[in-house]
Amino acid sequence: MRDYHETYRSFRLEVPTQFNFGGDVVDRWAENSDHLALIWCDETGAERRFTFGDISRLSNRCANLLAALGLGRGDRVLIMLPRLPEWQIAMVGALKLGAIPIPCIDMLTEADVAYRIAHSGARGAVTTATNVAKFAGVKLPARVCVGAADGWTEFSAGIAKQSDDFAPVPLAADEPAPR
Repeated sequence: MRDYHETYRSFRLEVPTQFNFGGDVVDRWAENSDHLALIWCDETGAERRFTFGDISRLSNRCANLLAALGLGRGDRVLIMLPRLPEWQIAMVGALKLGAIPIPCIDMLTEADVAYRIAHSGARGAVTTATNVAKFAGVKLPARVCVGAADGWTEFSAGIAKQSDDFAPVPLAADEPAPR
């Protein structure tokens, strides 16, 4: 940039007519699938590494799982996970599906969860086995959890059964539309 004022004056944001973050960003970066996308470590020093190819493939499987559980374009899904790689996978998978992820912190109470579900119209949730009790008072057709819990689809087992292939839903620039 040679002239800031001219650049500022002439700048125009180009908004595409259709955009899906999962397809247009993650999958595009995955074209060279060895690019590192995520490094996760826990307090013990255990480490997991994910390339954009991994995130693309796993989020495709997650989108297929959510679709198999009855979710689709425009459906709201609570993503209530602590700092785990599954958070990114679930968020990108929901976006690819055209669903609307609602990121929630792990420390929500049962009343907080019920409020968010009631006011968002959520039809699904992705959480941990330790948090499933917080969903006891609500009915959701799609329930996925990291770890085993009665009445919930276990995340790793659920996505393991799904295809690596998923075509991201083309979304208009103004989606999600207000209710």
